[in-house]
Amino acid sequence: MDETQFEQIYRARLGQVLAYVRRRAASAESAEEVAAETFLIAWRRRDELPAEPLPWLYGVARRVLSNQRRGDGRRAALLDALAHDRTGPAGALADHLAPFTPVESRLASALIALEDDDREALMLVAWEELGYRDAAAVLSISEPAFSRRLRRARSRLETLLDEAPEPAPHPTTSPKEARP
Repeated sequence: MDETQFEQIYRARLGQVLAYVRRRAASAESAEEVAAETFLIAWRRRDELPAEPLPWLYGVARRVLSNQRRGDGRRAALLDALAHDRTGPAGALADHLAPFTPVESRLASALIALEDDDREALMLVAWEELGYRDAAAVLSISEPAFSRRLRRARSRLETLLDEAPEPAPHPTTSPKEARP
């Protein structure tokens, strides 16, 4: 692959990769670093890029994020600040969800309570709008394995939502309107 072809992929996919990373990174600065490193790796391995590079790029970004989190965790432990660390995926997710209604807040809490693998499967399909084959490629698993993981994740999310307390009426609703 020549420089022009790579530049076309970069221009076409940078926004999607950056959005993917921003929803998972601890900060905007961190997201930009991960996206840059993702494309640096892609440049170095440009002859390995598949015809549709987005799932491959997401997979690279996911591994770069993982490496970044491990490094952040080591630094945080050295500073004895692990208790206040928001670099994990659940913390980053909480920062990005910013729910506006009680129902959204309930969903956000349930998503944050999920295990990382379950949350990632749901996010790849819902937010990144990937099909099962591409989402499986991001996670480096087979399509049937991804299908099972997603089914379990949906079931676990449903259980968490069933267990969560019912949301209070929206603050703009008067007490009379809230009654059945």
